[in-house]
Amino acid sequence: MSKPFEEYQGTVHFSNQKGIRAECADCHIPKSGMDYLFAKLKASKDIYHEFVSGKIDSDDKFEAHRQEMAETVWKELKATDSATCRSCHSFDAMDIASQSESAQKMHNKAQKDSETCIDCHKGIAHFPPEIKMDDNAAHELESQAATSVTNGAHIYPFKTSHIGELATVNPGTDLTVVDASGKQPIVLLQGYQMQGSENTLYLAAGQRLALATL
Repeated sequence: MSKPFEEYQGTVHFSNQKGIRAECADCHIPKSGMDYLFAKLKASKDIYHEFVSGKIDSDDKFEAHRQEMAETVWKELKATDSATCRSCHSFDAMDIASQSESAQKMHNKAQKDSETCIDCHKGIAHFPPEIKMDDNAAHELESQAATSVTNGAHIYPFKTSHIGELATVNPGTDLTVVDASGKQPIVLLQGYQMQGSENTLYLAAGQRLALATL
């Protein structure tokens, strides 16, 4: 499973300023009970499909099954109330007041609504699957974009777009308009670069939502 391991090496779970590392088993293997036994048994299928059946023995095959595999893990984490996440992270231990405004808002909401870690933190250690857009919805969005105003403070591309030779921006990325006086607006793109993946701009530290490729 070298591909997911390489992705994990570019995250804060692998390398961070505190020097604390969460290994693969810390996230994927519950600590005790029947969940532990089930997880160990299920892990054998990954070995089988990579080395025996050939189902995921190439990058193309892996990508073809990425969403299926991701949804399986998300479902398991949801069913256990993100037990492996909570073996390290705890609301009781969080100093929420020292977190960013958005983190405070979301963590307070999560406690109030009994949400679990994986509800928000999908793609925290591996690239999330590419979301396939409905063709009809895409055509409708393109039609609306053609008639929308162009003097707003923010631009949200509805399809993959190029900013000259500087970057390739993913759909839905927030671009702040700095100067709209010229033929082409000057925009500001803000994001986070992770060690080992400097050519990709992410939404925030520890969040694997890719905004653009540089």
